[in-house]
Amino acid sequence: MNLRQSMMINNFFSAALILFGGIIGYAGTVNLLKNFLSPQAQAILLIGGTLVGVILCLLGGWLTYRSIARRFSGILAGLYDSTGQVSSASSQVASSSQALAEGTSTAASALEETSASLEELSSMTKKTSDHSSSMTKSGDVTFMLMKSCHKSLRETDSCMKRIGTAGEQAAKVIKTSDEIAFQINLLALNAAVEAARAGEAGAGFAVVAEEVRNLAIRSAEAARDTETIIGTMSGHIQDGASLVGKTLEQFYSMGEEGKKTNDLIKEISAASGEQAQGIVQINQAITEMDKVTQQAASGAEESASAAEELAAQAQQMNVHLGEVVSLFGIDLDGIAQHETEAPAVRGGRERLLSLAPHRLGHIQTANSIGR
Repeated sequence: MNLRQSMMINNFFSAALILFGGIIGYAGTVNLLKNFLSPQAQAILLIGGTLVGVILCLLGGWLTYRSIARRFSGILAGLYDSTGQVSSASSQVASSSQALAEGTSTAASALEETSASLEELSSMTKKTSDHSSSMTKSGDVTFMLMKSCHKSLRETDSCMKRIGTAGEQAAKVIKTSDEIAFQINLLALNAAVEAARAGEAGAGFAVVAEEVRNLAIRSAEAARDTETIIGTMSGHIQDGASLVGKTLEQFYSMGEEGKKTNDLIKEISAASGEQAQGIVQINQAITEMDKVTQQAASGAEESASAAEELAAQAQQMNVHLGEVVSLFGIDLDGIAQHETEAPAVRGGRERLLSLAPHRLGHIQTANSIGR
């Protein structure tokens, strides 16, 4: 129990004691004077005392009513002010919750679009990774074929070198044959000279020597032709060997570049796989964020609905408070002039006065007449 309530109770009991003391004192006075007064005067005094007692009782009741009404109006005004604050706060909460729900809904839509884009990007990245894997396999096959071609070209180069060596050896043999034909030609000339010296006895030998000489000449010519052909062929073989050597160098360079390309394709394939996996993880995270956003939007909508319901209940409580004020006939206008009244209570009482003026008007008039 606070100080104001204690003072109100003390004032009530003080007024009651004063009233009771006044009645006792008046009764004693009448009892002392009844021996000196006539019966008519005693009756008049008794009636007057009764009227005074009734008036004092009414005055004490009215003062008690005023004290209780002042306190009760302060409580009602405080309640109304609290309900007004609750209504205002709930309206702000409802507005904020509605804005939050709209924002989360927009964010959820954006997350869904982002998730769809990421799924499409993930599909494209997977295709790129698959193509990179296929290119890696094709690159491996191409690299193996290039190695096989390089091996064949090296064998061809070795064969060309062997052919060149054989041509050189054949040229030496042809040169030896040419020298032998030259010696045979000289021997045939010597035989012809000796046959001429022999006369008729050497005529047949001269014919044979001539034929041998002719064969030697023809062998020498054939050897020279063969040497020319072999020389030409040897030159072509050397040119072919040079081309094969250049081709080998180019194939070696191509093999090195192909190996680098194949390594790059493998790195691209690995990076594409990691990128696809990262996109899948990001998509999963966005999906979780979308779920959380949907839950937040649902919670915001529920909060907005609850805040609106709370505001409606606060307004209904204000109406009930106005009905209570009208029911008890509390003079809020007169009590509002009390100098110790708090600003919040005065504000609440002003709202109560504006809430039900048609109910308070006749009560205030009656209270003014009573005053």
